[in-house]
Amino acid sequence: MSQLTKLIKTKKLLSYGRFSRLFYSINNNQVLSDSINSSTDDSSIKINLESKFVQGEKSKFHPTYQPGVPRIIPVNPDCNALEGELKLTPSKALWFGGMTLSALVGAILTYDSALMIENLSLFLGSTGISILFGHSLGMHRKFIHNSFQCPKWLEYVLVHLGTLMGIAGPIGMMKAHDMRDWAQRQAPKNGQSQCHPYYGQQESLWKDAYSQLCCSLTLKHPPEIILGEKIEKDRVIQWMERTWMLQQLPYAILFYCIGGWGWVIWGVCARVSISVFGHFYVGWYAHNSGSVQSRSYHVEGASIQGYNVESLPNLRKKSLWGRKIQEIMTAGECYHNNHHAYPGSSKLAIKDNELDIGWNVLKVMEKLGLVWNLRMPQDLPPRKELTKIDE
Repeated sequence: MSQLTKLIKTKKLLSYGRFSRLFYSINNNQVLSDSINSSTDDSSIKINLESKFVQGEKSKFHPTYQPGVPRIIPVNPDCNALEGELKLTPSKALWFGGMTLSALVGAILTYDSALMIENLSLFLGSTGISILFGHSLGMHRKFIHNSFQCPKWLEYVLVHLGTLMGIAGPIGMMKAHDMRDWAQRQAPKNGQSQCHPYYGQQESLWKDAYSQLCCSLTLKHPPEIILGEKIEKDRVIQWMERTWMLQQLPYAILFYCIGGWGWVIWGVCARVSISVFGHFYVGWYAHNSGSVQSRSYHVEGASIQGYNVESLPNLRKKSLWGRKIQEIMTAGECYHNNHHAYPGSSKLAIKDNELDIGWNVLKVMEKLGLVWNLRMPQDLPPRKELTKIDE
């Protein structure tokens, strides 16, 4: 990793007194503390970020530091999650817009009633695989949260399937996820959220749709995102990141050879557009209160709370069958309040009447010897900021 050097003005940091520099090794999960004493004048302190991973203690390093998101390092004294500029990102808009337009136009041009069952089966099957095995198990629970262990080859397969969902590459997903989590955990000031609406998905549904699907946020004073040597030197992950859009191409060619343009439209374009929109759609309901959402936990001191989405939004009320559809469509990811409470758990369902298909699949894989060390809520350190509620 190249040497990073940051000059931090002590004028704004002196009130925190003594702070620590922690070197964190992703490879062995060990933390080595190298304490530094701050001086008492206005000179600058040179912080050398030459380690694999630098982690500050929240009370001694920076007020926005969040121990639960250790890859995010607020090295700038003015660092915050609120000030930023939202701009249209052409590549992002063209990717989603192109896939959606291709799906709509292509579905009309290739329509054949005799092939609809075949095309829909391909769409449902490929979408289900990329969401369950890819996005939920591979990208979210393994690559980002490392909530279970598996052979490296299997991790690569699962992460690849997650990349096929079409949102971003593995590193892009990790950065976006960690930045959002860091921002949502910021403590409110004077009753006002310190999380930018983009990270908290706090705008109206369709305004947020435009923001999430077509735009990117650039913070005025962003933190550092330090992935660690394990990821930076992983050639397979780096390759997946560079080629995440192109990874749809081999499947498009394969589908064309088997089923013509109809398979390409339903197996690639429709799958990607629905998956990307669905990720935003469920995410919006999972971060806003409403008639189909509930909470079992409250995270004290967080600007944004997570919600369990217990029905289809268009029903405007909770229902058993609506919840079951959500559980199936999201592979258990609809229990986002549970995830906010226990982010390091590989099991998202907590109550007896909650179904987490992803967890059930992991248990089968565990019996087959493919995964092990599955973390559950009771395996995680207690959180003093977590309160049990029923809302």
